[in-house]
Amino acid sequence: MPMFTTHPCQAFLDHWSACRTAGCRVAARSRLDPVDMPRLLPQMIVYDVGDTAEDVAFRLVGTGITRRWGFDPTGRACARVLGGEDGRDFAAAILRAARDSAGLRMVRRHERASGAVDEIEVCALPVWHEVRGVAQVMSVSAPVRLDRRHTDAANDPIRRRAPVAQSFFSLDPKPDAAALA
Repeated sequence: MPMFTTHPCQAFLDHWSACRTAGCRVAARSRLDPVDMPRLLPQMIVYDVGDTAEDVAFRLVGTGITRRWGFDPTGRACARVLGGEDGRDFAAAILRAARDSAGLRMVRRHERASGAVDEIEVCALPVWHEVRGVAQVMSVSAPVRLDRRHTDAANDPIRRRAPVAQSFFSLDPKPDAAALA
């Protein structure tokens, strides 16, 4: 599995890995205890996925994300919120992470009205929601580089989002040592 540049993304991958049951590719959502990751919650998004990229929706969006974006997209379709080809591609990547039980690392560029440019790292991982019986994706994001020119996301909105890097990685579990004995 890849190493992430930002501490929050690496911490989320480590926590997710520790919470999954031995031999499973996906962690159960109920095992990801918010008490164990309080510093990550403001930077977390939970996505509902359906059959197509157009069905990917923001189920829950952390307060750090809403502050950085300048609005709360909870309950809205991901592709529509992000807009254009990038929105469709982003939603398709989230859907692929859920369908293929794959990890996803992205770096995204956010260009603001003021001309400020931020780069954000994202770690997206599939989870199984046992109660609802559906796959979801949870992500944590953190700035790789923040442009200091903007200070207020509501008055300096993101005008354009663009991918800088995107890669999927295998979540194949390591064999359980006890099972091999």
